[in-house]
Amino acid sequence: MKYKHALYFLWEEVSRFKKELFINFILIFSSIPLVAVTPFLIENLMQEITTINDGQGMKNALITAILILVIYSFTRFIWFFCDYHGDILKLLVKGNLREKLYLKVLKLPASYHKRKPSGELMARFTSDIDIVGEEALFFTSVFQAIAEFSVGCYVAFKLNTYLAIIFVCSLPIYLLCQKQFKPKMESMSLLEREANDNVVKSIEEGINSAIIIRLLEKTAYFYHLFQNKIRNWHNSMKNKSFYEKLYNSITMYIEEGLPIIILCIGAILSMRGLVDIPTLIAFFTFVGRLYVPVWNLAFLFTTTPAAFPSINRIETLLNQEEEKVRKGKPFPKEFTIDFHDVFFSYEENNYILKNINLQINKGEKIAIVGSTGTGKSTLLLLLTELYKPQRGEILLNKLKLSQYDLLDLRRNIKYVEGSPFIFNASIEENILLGEKVEKSTINEILEITQLTEFSESLNKNCLLLSSGQRQRVNLARTLLHPPKVLLLDEATSAMDSHTEELIFESLKEKEKDMAIILVSHRLSTITKADKIYFMANGTIVDSGSHIELYQKNESYRELFKKQYVKDAQNDR
Repeated sequence: MKYKHALYFLWEEVSRFKKELFINFILIFSSIPLVAVTPFLIENLMQEITTINDGQGMKNALITAILILVIYSFTRFIWFFCDYHGDILKLLVKGNLREKLYLKVLKLPASYHKRKPSGELMARFTSDIDIVGEEALFFTSVFQAIAEFSVGCYVAFKLNTYLAIIFVCSLPIYLLCQKQFKPKMESMSLLEREANDNVVKSIEEGINSAIIIRLLEKTAYFYHLFQNKIRNWHNSMKNKSFYEKLYNSITMYIEEGLPIIILCIGAILSMRGLVDIPTLIAFFTFVGRLYVPVWNLAFLFTTTPAAFPSINRIETLLNQEEEKVRKGKPFPKEFTIDFHDVFFSYEENNYILKNINLQINKGEKIAIVGSTGTGKSTLLLLLTELYKPQRGEILLNKLKLSQYDLLDLRRNIKYVEGSPFIFNASIEENILLGEKVEKSTINEILEITQLTEFSESLNKNCLLLSSGQRQRVNLARTLLHPPKVLLLDEATSAMDSHTEELIFESLKEKEKDMAIILVSHRLSTITKADKIYFMANGTIVDSGSHIELYQKNESYRELFKKQYVKDAQNDR
C-alpha cells in the first residue's frame, strides 16, 4: 500500500471525530508558547543568580524561579488533558472501525464467508484495529512536532546563533537513522501480523473443536501444532521488537549524547567570549526539548509504516463487495418453484449439483435424501439466494428468483439447520431477536415447537439447553413469522421421534399455506413427505414415495438399509 494512501485512510477515520481532534490541536497549540518562553526565563534566572549582590537581586531570582515553576506546572497540566483526549480519540477510532467492520461482515455474501476462516476475520477486529487505533494521533503528533521544532529553532537562534548552528548540524544523524530502520521495521511488522493471524485462527479452531479433539485423543497433536505457531509468532515478535528497541536506543543515545557535546563546544565558545554562561546553561536545558520533536518525527515516520499492513487488511475487508439487496416483485400467495437444469459449484468446474430438475408446489411436503456429501443442503441454500447457480435457473411462478425482492424472498423462504447457532442470551431473546410480539403469539409458537416447559422460564440462558432443545428454539425463531417455504435441513435430528411427531402434528394447520422441504436421515421424518427425491453424486437420480423408491431403486434400498433402519432402531 502506498504511504500516501494509507495516511489518507487513517485521516478519514480520525477526522470523523472533529471535536476531539479540535481539542487536541488547541491543547497542543496552547502548550507551545509556554515551552518557548521557558529558556528565556532560565537565562534570565541564571543572570540574576550570577549577579546577586543584595536582597532585591535574591527576590528577583526567586520570583523568576517561581514563575518558571508555575509555567512548567501549567504546561504539565495541559499535557495531561492532551494525553487524556488523545486516548479518547484512539478509543473512538477503534470503536468506529469495529462498528464498520461488524456491519460490513454481516453484509458480505455467503461465498466470502465460505472461503475466509472466521479466525482471520477475528484478527481484523482485534489486533489489526488496535494497531491502527494507536496511530490515531499521528496527525496531531506531526503537527505538534513541526510546531515545537519550528518555535524551538527560533528560540535557539535567539539564544545564541553559534549553539543553534551546532544543533542544526547534528540533525542529519537522526535522518540517517530513520532511513536505515524504516524498511526493516515495515517488513518485520508484516511478518509479525501474519504470524499473529495464524495464532488467532488456531485458537478459534481449538475452542470450537475442543470436545472433538479430546474424543479423537489428539490433544497432544493439536497442542504441538499450536506451540509451533506460538513459537513462530514469538520469533517474529522478537525480531520486530529487536529492531524497534535498537532504533529507540540509538536515537535516545543521540538525544542524550549530543547536548553534552554541545555543552562542551559551548564551554570553548564561552572562553572565547562568543557565549555567556547563563545563555549556555539556558541552551543546555532547552536543547533536550529541541531533540524531542525531531525524535518524535523520526519515530512517527519509522513506526507508523509498521501499521500499514493492518490498515491494508482492514481497508481490503471494507472494500469487499457487499451482497446486493435488490428490490423487486413481492413473494406470491400462490406459488410453484421449479429447478431447471441447475448446476452449482463452490469452486470453479467442481460441481456440487449437476442437472437438478424438480418442482415444489404450495401445500406440498417433499424430502430430499441421499448419502452425505451429495449436495442436499446446498440445494436448499440455493432457494435462499445465499448462493446462485452457475448454470440453469430457479423459477418462482415462471419468473427468475432475481426478479423478486430479496428481503421479501428470504422472509418467505426460511432455512432451518440441524446445528443451529444459539446466541448467548435467554430463550425469549433467542426467539424474538428484538421483535415485539403479543404474549399469545409467543405461547402459540412455544406450543407448536413443544417448548411449553419453558413458558415460565423464558429468561433461561440458551447455552444451557440440550441439542434437541436448541433445535426447538431455532424452529420457534423461524416460525415466529411463518414462511411460505420452510427448509428443514436435519432440523429435528437431535429430537426424539415422539417430540418430532408432535411438532409436525402441530404444523399441519400451517402446512396448507406453505411448502416444506425436508432433508433428514430419519425414517420417521422422510415418510411424512408427499414425494421423495433421491440424490447421488450431486444429481437427482429418482423420485417417488418411500415405498415406490424402495421397490424400484436398488441404491435407495441400500441407503435405507444402512441409514434409516439404524435410525429407526435408535428411536426405539
